[in-house]
Amino acid sequence: MGTTDESEGSLDTELFTRVVRRALPDATVETVGPAGPTWNWTTEVARVTFTDRDPVYCKATPGDPDGAELRAEAGVLEYVGLNLPVTVPSVVGTTAEPAALLTEPAAGTAVADEWFETTPDRRVTLAERLGRTLATVHTERFDRPGEITGGDADELAVDHTPWPDVLRAAVVENRRLAPTDRFDSEYARLLEAIDAARERLTDPPARLLHCDPATPNCFDTGDDRLTLLDWGNSVVGDPVRDLTRAREQALAPLREPAPERLVDALRRGYRAVAGELPESAERGAVYDATIQLSTADYVERFAEWREESEAELTAWFREELDRRLSRIE
Repeated sequence: MGTTDESEGSLDTELFTRVVRRALPDATVETVGPAGPTWNWTTEVARVTFTDRDPVYCKATPGDPDGAELRAEAGVLEYVGLNLPVTVPSVVGTTAEPAALLTEPAAGTAVADEWFETTPDRRVTLAERLGRTLATVHTERFDRPGEITGGDADELAVDHTPWPDVLRAAVVENRRLAPTDRFDSEYARLLEAIDAARERLTDPPARLLHCDPATPNCFDTGDDRLTLLDWGNSVVGDPVRDLTRAREQALAPLREPAPERLVDALRRGYRAVAGELPESAERGAVYDATIQLSTADYVERFAEWREESEAELTAWFREELDRRLSRIE
């Protein structure tokens, strides 16, 4: 099987051995190693190299035995890759037992690798390209919101569901995946607030959403749009959610608001494609709280990364979450 690089933690090489043998039975594996850091404990991702073909990235979800999540992601990748001028990794194949998705490497250079070290002007360029990218994804219009269940290059399969229910399901899933229970009371407040705000959350524009446009999922090829990977959270719903997530997860430092210059660039890029920004006054505050809470779940990792007191960072998250939740209660 070759060598295994475990610098990013333990990797289930036996799992990926079975995946590759089923998906690419004629290929000869050289190495299996981590594809980079991941904070999702339910998913494993490996980079597999071969002696007789180009590398592939393999995502496995041992906790999703029927592979529904990865089939949906494969469908989105195939659909976007053929129908939109947004570059996505090409699908190599999928396996059912174990559930896995194999893709070609993403085109371009990782935005996360340069974001903190590059110049302010370069960050503006990347923010504008991200805005163009999201606006292009949002050109895919649907009659109603819903969960994506699969698809192919011709059509996406969507289980149409009221937007408040899609949003609520995402919050419940975030809570299930959270490596800590310290913010359970905030989750309860958020779910109650979503239920109370159901009327103002109903009937937003129904667009294809990426739902996780953070810098690790963005690659730059030099074009005016970025490559996007990791479409496993994609849904059909309110484009304001994607823009809010991009502002919070790609542009904003952890304890500070996103710089106005970068927010302006994101919006400028978006308007260059869409013509205008989606209206967000009433719904945006709900997404502000939702996204911040999903970030707070990883307080231990952030504290380690920032070399900061976990207790102090937890206290800051609680204060910030209270402020955001109070705006929508």
